[in-house]
Amino acid sequence: MAGHDGGSQLFAVLSRPTDQWRDDPSLLAEHVSFLQDLERQGVTFLSGPLEVDDTGWCGHGLTIVRAGSIAEARNLMAAEPYIAGGLRAHDVMPWLITSGRVTASMRISDADSWIR
Repeated sequence: MAGHDGGSQLFAVLSRPTDQWRDDPSLLAEHVSFLQDLERQGVTFLSGPLEVDDTGWCGHGLTIVRAGSIAEARNLMAAEPYIAGGLRAHDVMPWLITSGRVTASMRISDADSWIR
C-alpha cells in the first residue's frame, strides 16, 4: 500500500448513498476506524462528509487518498465499510493539485496537531 512517499499520487474518492442506504451506528464506527487507520498509515490526505445544501449531510463524502495507481486507490476504498456493505458507491479520480498551500499538520480524527 502506498503511503506518503514520492511514488504515490493523490486520488479524490467521492462516495454517495445507494438505494440500500441506512443510518447504521455500528457501520459508522467501522467507517471512522477504517479512515483513522488509513490516516495513521499516511494514506488519507483529507476526508469528511459533504453537505448537499444547508439542510445537512445526506450520505455523500469526500476522501483524498495517496496511492500508487487508480486501481490501488479503488481497491483500497472498496474495503471501506459503507462501500463494502453496499450502502455507498464511489468514484475514484486522480487529483492534480495546481494551487494551494499547506502550512500546518493536523490529525483531525485523533485531535492531534502540530506545526511543520
